Amino acid sequence: MKINDGFYITPKQDIPANANWLVFDMDGTITPESMDYLANNYGLHDEIAKITELGMQGKIKFEDSVKKRLELMKGIPKQKIIQTGYELPLQEGAFELVAELGYVTAMITGGFSDIACTVAERLGADVYWANELVYENEKTTDKFILNVNSNKGAIMDYIIMNHNPSKIVYIGDGSNDIPAFLKADISIATYNAKQIAKENAMYQLNGRNLYNALELIKT
Repeated sequence: MKINDGFYITPKQDIPANANWLVFDMDGTITPESMDYLANNYGLHDEIAKITELGMQGKIKFEDSVKKRLELMKGIPKQKIIQTGYELPLQEGAFELVAELGYVTAMITGGFSDIACTVAERLGADVYWANELVYENEKTTDKFILNVNSNKGAIMDYIIMNHNPSKIVYIGDGSNDIPAFLKADISIATYNAKQIAKENAMYQLNGRNLYNALELIKT
């Protein structure tokens, strides 16, 4: 699977080499699960959340979980997808952690770019990687462009090769974050991480507040 260049908010040439990087997952880490949030508006929350959970635990392939959820949610207006990026609450302490560290900040998410772009801008991220929805008549279909699945480790390699970071911190919560954990200098599982993610991270947060990761990062 070809790794794309990501979506750069800060121009790529303006990101310094040898910088420290802070890399996040989005769904379940920076925000609630975005598809679950959307499904709640259409009476589909329980059904969608069950598929989300199976994917995050690694019990079904990530791309299969995405397709199954999109099949159930076909026909959502594009504007509603975009609006979700503004509505999703950011996890407590996320903005403060980014601001305090001053690291180059990235998101690698299996969520969708029409949501991730706004979340990344709100967070103050420099670049993000996300999947892309395919619309027909400005409404969702069951089709999507797969840029991110279990290849988060390869995306971390892209960061290393193209930006030569001095240090990379990765924070996530699911089984598909494990390849990224293994590439990071410091890997942190969130308080709500799946058990398999906890077992593969160097550290785990004890509470919801992401600012608590500061102590681990600066150790």
